Parts: sequence; structure tokens; C-alpha cells
Amino acid sequence: YLDINPQNAEVYYELGVSYFRADKYDEAVDNWAKAVSMKRLPYLAFIPRQLRNLVEIRTKIKERDTKDGGNVYFLGGTGDIAEDFILMLAPKYKIYIGSRKPEEAIAKAKELSAILEKAGISIVGIEGMHNDKIVEIASQQGGIVISAVPVQFLLTTLMPYNEKLDTPHVLIISLRYTLIKR
Repeated sequence: YLDINPQNAEVYYELGVSYFRADKYDEAVDNWAKAVSMKRLPYLAFIPRQLRNLVEIRTKIKERDTKDGGNVYFLGGTGDIAEDFILMLAPKYKIYIGSRKPEEAIAKAKELSAILEKAGISIVGIEGMHNDKIVEIASQQGGIVISAVPVQFLLTTLMPYNEKLDTPHVLIISLRYTLIKR
């Protein structure tokens, strides 16, 4: 398809996604950069920031010696900020989505699982629950805790859990921007 229409930004974007899922980050960056340079898809503006965050998360997960072997916990994981990250990470890691409203977290877990299932992508698992439960599990098992809330809510989200998350086997990453919804 690229030979037929080399000016199609959507093709380069999708090719970048495929390379990223195959852990071929350089190829993903090259294709996404090509798509962004075409300036035909307005939602591509966030890709360089998204890629940096995803590569950072995947790298830290691989480097990290977690007791659970690959669980990733999202505090505030029901919003737009977390969605793309969860979809990218779910094929390789068990995902826990947290929210102040557990019913929203459970619904989001079901929604994202269904999206991946419909696409034919197998996942380790996605579960939704209250933020308190996320912190309880993470503090016991260790792993990567990702705060996926807008910057203005970062402190109020993390402060109640400061003591429980202050352990050597928990790594906290904050997603510090809002993605443009496709």
C-alpha cells in the first residue's frame, strides 16, 4: 500500500503502531515521524510525546525486578490519558485500572478488553477496581504504578497513598499531559 500511495499519513501511523507492538521502537519512530511530517492527520501531534512515555514505561518495566513479574497499575485509569497506554501495554502485562469510582474502572476494563479482543489481540488481563485496592495490591506485590490523571489532580490523587507506595519495589510514573482524543 505504501508503494501505491506513499503520501498516506494514516498508513505510516498504522505501520508505526505495528512496529511499536513488535518492540521495534526505531522503526515505529521513523514511521510516526513520517506521518507527523505530512500534517494530514491532526491527532498525530501527540505521537512523539506518547511514544517517549510508552518507551519509558516499557523500558522501566523490563529493567525493574518486580515480584509479580509484570503487573502495571493505573491510578485514575478511566480517562483519555490512560486509554492508549493501556491498549499498548495490555498484550504483554497484566493491567489494573483504578478509579475513585470502581464501577467506572470495571466498565473501562471491560471496554478496553473488548476492543483488543475484537482486534484479535490476546491480552494478559485487564481488571478494574477502586484506587485504594490498586494501591493495596501494588504495595504488596510491587510493580509499576502509573498516575494517569491531569497535572492539576496529581498531588490530590497520590498524597493519600504516599506511605503505602513508599516502598523500594514500587516505581511511580506520572503521565504529565493530556492526549488529544482521536
